[in-house]
Amino acid sequence: MKIDWNKRYTTLTAYICIIITFAVVLVAAVMHLNVVWGAVKGILSVLNPFIIGFCIAFLINPLMMLFEGKVFGFIGKRKPRPKLKRVLSLIIAYIVVSILISLFVYMIVPQMVQSYDDLQSRLSGYVTGAQEFVTNFLDKDKTPIPEFILKFMDLDTLNDSVNDFLKNFYKLFIDFSPYIINFATNILNSLKNALIGIIVSIYFLFSKEKLCAQVKKTVYAFFNGKRASRMVRITRKTKKTFEGFIIGKIIDSIIIGILTFFVLMIFKMPYYPLVAVIVGVTNVIPFFGPFIGAIPSAIIIFIADPVKSFWFIVIIFAIQQLDGNVIGPAILGDSTDMSALWVMFSIIFMSGVLGITGMFIGVPIFATLYALFVEYANKLLIARGKSRKLFNYYPNRYGRIKRKQPVKAE
Repeated sequence: MKIDWNKRYTTLTAYICIIITFAVVLVAAVMHLNVVWGAVKGILSVLNPFIIGFCIAFLINPLMMLFEGKVFGFIGKRKPRPKLKRVLSLIIAYIVVSILISLFVYMIVPQMVQSYDDLQSRLSGYVTGAQEFVTNFLDKDKTPIPEFILKFMDLDTLNDSVNDFLKNFYKLFIDFSPYIINFATNILNSLKNALIGIIVSIYFLFSKEKLCAQVKKTVYAFFNGKRASRMVRITRKTKKTFEGFIIGKIIDSIIIGILTFFVLMIFKMPYYPLVAVIVGVTNVIPFFGPFIGAIPSAIIIFIADPVKSFWFIVIIFAIQQLDGNVIGPAILGDSTDMSALWVMFSIIFMSGVLGITGMFIGVPIFATLYALFVEYANKLLIARGKSRKLFNYYPNRYGRIKRKQPVKAE
């Protein structure tokens, strides 16, 4: 029997069945949330190399397009050779990124190792100094030293404790060997996913126009023209927001890291290479990044020189003011167009959902949703003959703008 989908009751019945099915699936998912989340994590772990490859391709794409348009733009003027331009641009982009990463490792890692060794030696010296201070203080006042302090400070007792630890180390190693093996396996899996991700990113970049065309064709095949066009427009807006914010934030953080490096070097701050790396890396996180980087850095400098830790806080505060008012706006522009309150909310919310990754991508995700929401709200206001401008909705008692005439639609 052929079903006539044009009949009113047939269509209504179909919609009701779809809604009931969706409700049943949703309730089952909520009741078995652990199972659903486990399945999602399993799927994401399988797709992890492709996710890494997409992220690498997304970050390298602007550099590749720069080489393709500016450096190799002369290729194909007489005869179009898009594949040759793409291959050359792709190779040069990956070579440049590899050289920059190698220079970073070559310059920073030895400094970080030296800083760590110095810091470790200073800490052991501080412990010895604290023991001597307690001993001298108690001897000076003729105060009897408590037994637990004597036991803690007695070198023979410490040596016995170390020997006991070494004797039990084999047993401790056997007990923790499953965790060690699991940790090593995770590292190997991460390296494998990173290697596959690099290969996948090359395929993404080489055939990105074809992949975008296939996705666009699929969208227009399954949705009507108006809805498909809207989905394509939203995707482009999302790409523009993410690209503008993430690439801009990385450039901004590199500038802040280099600036911090030279300023701390001029002021002869201890461990300035290590501190500059911490400040530059954590600066990628919006809003909370400067605090996350400044706190451990100040503690590291305080161990070496307490007075200079105070001046470090003053310097970082000045650099962050320069970044927030001059460098950041010049690079990022209006890529988010959100107030500080919504930026903080997006970081807190997404960090609770996705952890550290959420702190990085929370702002562009909410910026995209915010822009789409504002666009939809403006359409509703226009349809109802209301103004889209925000200042028309401020209360008059705050002295914003006194409306002498009715609000007109724009």
